[in-house]
Amino acid sequence: MYNYVAERYYVAQQEFESLKKLRDKHSAKKEGQSQSNGNVDKGNPLKRQSKKQLQDSRRSFQKLIEEHKDKINNPDKYIDPSKIKGDPVKYRQGLIEKWERDLARQQRDLRLTEDLLKLIDYLP
Repeated sequence: MYNYVAERYYVAQQEFESLKKLRDKHSAKKEGQSQSNGNVDKGNPLKRQSKKQLQDSRRSFQKLIEEHKDKINNPDKYIDPSKIKGDPVKYRQGLIEKWERDLARQQRDLRLTEDLLKLIDYLP
C-alpha cells in the first residue's frame, strides 16, 4: 500500500512540475517572449488540454470504459459474423484481447486525466 501511495505521489509531483512548465511556456508565448529552446512538449496530449477539455475527456473515457467492459462481457453482441475470416474462436479471442488492451489504456488515461484535473485545481 505504501509503495502505491509513494508511486502516485511521485507521479503527481512530476505531472505538477510538467503543468507548471506548460503554464510558464504558455504565459511566455502570450507575452511575446521567445522560448529558450523553442521545443514543443510532444508527450501525452492530455497535458495540453484546458480544464473543460479534460472534463470532457474524463466523461469520454468513462463512457469508453463502460462500453469496453460490456464488449468483453458480451462479445457476441458486438461481433459481426460477416467479418470473421478463418477460425471464429480465434477471431473472437483476438477481439477480446484487443478490447482488454483498449480497456487498460483507457483506464490509464482516465487516471491521468483525473490527476491532471486535481493538479489544475492546485495551480495558482
